[in-house]
Amino acid sequence: MCVRKRRRHITLKTTKYPNCLPGFLFAVVSLFCFGAAQIAFAGASDNVHGFAWVFNEGIGWVSLNSTNCDKNGSGVIDAGDAPVPAGCPAVGTSIPNYGVTISEDGKITGYAWSGVNSNEGIGWISFNAEVNGPGSACPSAPCQAYVEKQTGVITGWARALAACDMVSGKCSGVGAGTNAGGWDGWIKLKGKTLDNHDYGWTVDTLGTTHDFHGYAFGSSNFGDATNGVIGWASANCLEGHNGNSSICAVSPYKVWTDAAFGPDAIIGCGGTCINGGVCGGALWELYPPTGCSDSACMFQFKNMSTPEETVKCSYWQLTGPASYSYTAPLPGIQNINLAAFVAGGNVVPGNYNLTLTVSDKSIANGNNQQCTLGNHDSATQAILITGEAQARFKCSLDNPHPTQENPHPNPSWADCNSTDFKKKVIKGEMVYVSDDNSSYSGGAHAITSRDWKFTIDGAVTNTTGDTASFTAGKSNTIDFRITDNKSRSGCKSAIINAKNLPKWREVSPVSMIWQYLAATVSNFFATL
Repeated sequence: MCVRKRRRHITLKTTKYPNCLPGFLFAVVSLFCFGAAQIAFAGASDNVHGFAWVFNEGIGWVSLNSTNCDKNGSGVIDAGDAPVPAGCPAVGTSIPNYGVTISEDGKITGYAWSGVNSNEGIGWISFNAEVNGPGSACPSAPCQAYVEKQTGVITGWARALAACDMVSGKCSGVGAGTNAGGWDGWIKLKGKTLDNHDYGWTVDTLGTTHDFHGYAFGSSNFGDATNGVIGWASANCLEGHNGNSSICAVSPYKVWTDAAFGPDAIIGCGGTCINGGVCGGALWELYPPTGCSDSACMFQFKNMSTPEETVKCSYWQLTGPASYSYTAPLPGIQNINLAAFVAGGNVVPGNYNLTLTVSDKSIANGNNQQCTLGNHDSATQAILITGEAQARFKCSLDNPHPTQENPHPNPSWADCNSTDFKKKVIKGEMVYVSDDNSSYSGGAHAITSRDWKFTIDGAVTNTTGDTASFTAGKSNTIDFRITDNKSRSGCKSAIINAKNLPKWREVSPVSMIWQYLAATVSNFFATL
């Protein structure tokens, strides 16, 4: 069983899917349309998905992955792709594999596609700096698109390849192509407007899927939204607006990725412990390991954070009636149990929160003591530490039961393990034991059984009841076990080594006198 953060996934439904530009760009863009495309990458292996929206009547939707429409990767939009989003090409349309991907170091590469028919779109959009300009050149550094995985900020450039002259599959210059009408095709992923406002795409860094947000901008005069073919490109309908209202209700589009952005903290529990409590649901009910030796155990708290290879630091905290912290950060994936917080795991009963913080920054020189540096994440699980059943008993050498001679006994009780009591026990005499206010576990309401086991000089005797007795031998072990109506058990033991009675030998009075006189006379002559 485990606990993790949950994120909402929005299913894309669109109303149109534009394609190639009309007018002066049509002749160039048509070279990049699906039927003649020479650029193809396996969309299923790319990790960026979804659609962006360009606020330009001639462009509209931009697909970041062919699997947005060709779900089964057949190369044709067919019945196996149903339901096909409204913005995808018609069923029967051939579609190459393409996509954009984010590498482990944050580098963004690959191709997006804008356009379905001959009326709209700008064709291939490249995120590869070595393709976009000679020697990976661009209008201003940095040229290669990257996402900073700790902050989610995206930098660099993309380029619409229809706007450049292609030589050997690469743009031959930074400026506009011969037939591009002065448009150079550059799309800036982070920048400032002419009135000094920041813009750009970002990515959520937490969770297992990461949504893009914000606007990129394409223009031949960056910052001037009126001068450029592309203009603003929205990555998420949450920031896309129609007047003053969100357009998500009409077109819930977004770009998202399932690339790894550091670890996602996940707490699990389990192991072989079957008597440690209940692990599952919103509240885990656990027991400290204070019960009988054959049932006392501790559930293991499992660090199930993903992706595992990104976890460089783990930090556990337990807060509640008595606040505990596992004060040392642990390298990588580390599991613990209650004993990590207090010796023996005997945690004070009550309601607690167990928190796991993980980070992709390794422990170095004591600078990441709570794993909050680098790209980090936390998860919390509610835990009820329930008091375990507790067995207690006492001992006496006085018979506690009424007899004819003593109808109202008042026995002297003592701790069976106390030195004062043990030194009074003599082999052969009767020892009485009694339950001494044993307690049932949390949530229970009654003790259902009391079991005694006496091991006297190796011989075992079993009995039940509130009280019991045995005849002391030389070596005596008392084992007491209670069980409550929740089947929780508590145990207690005592070991008593009894003394032997003094040995006496009968001697007649006359014999004793003669022995005394003989010893006296012998001592007298010895002094002469």
